[in-house]
Amino acid sequence: MSYSVKGKLAELIYVRLDKGEDLLQAIKDAAVEHDIKTGAVLDITGSVTKARVQKFPGKTNDAAVRIEVVEIDGPLEMTGHGIIGMTEGSGGIGEYKDGEPYVHVHVVVTSADYTICGHLMPGTFIRSHLEKSHFTIILAKTEGVSLTAAFEQTPDGKGRIYHDLKSA
Repeated sequence: MSYSVKGKLAELIYVRLDKGEDLLQAIKDAAVEHDIKTGAVLDITGSVTKARVQKFPGKTNDAAVRIEVVEIDGPLEMTGHGIIGMTEGSGGIGEYKDGEPYVHVHVVVTSADYTICGHLMPGTFIRSHLEKSHFTIILAKTEGVSLTAAFEQTPDGKGRIYHDLKSA
């Protein structure tokens, strides 16, 4: 059964990124700079020199579907969207530390030869042939909702990440 929480859009933040900047880190930095505890990545539009994307592997009969991270050299066009919350749990989650912004973004990256969709990973770098980049992201800060990425142990001892939603 689904669960929902109602909130309000508080601010829209437009961020023009610099050539060579890491996209995921730039989103985290903007969330800190603009004090976004819960929000959304409404739009990612631009070109990258290299993309790192986490995706499902090709067809498999393995019941435990694994994920893989692929690196794609550019130039590549990119679009994306996602959520921003905070991290809480036992010692942080992966690369995230407790109390830091948690950014869960899906991107679509395309070249002349193929298109791929998956989770944005560190190591995706902004491309521009001009001094001032045209790569722009739009972030939304929300009120009335608390989204946290939390960690819980599973019976098999591996644990899992889940999105905890609450009224704020």
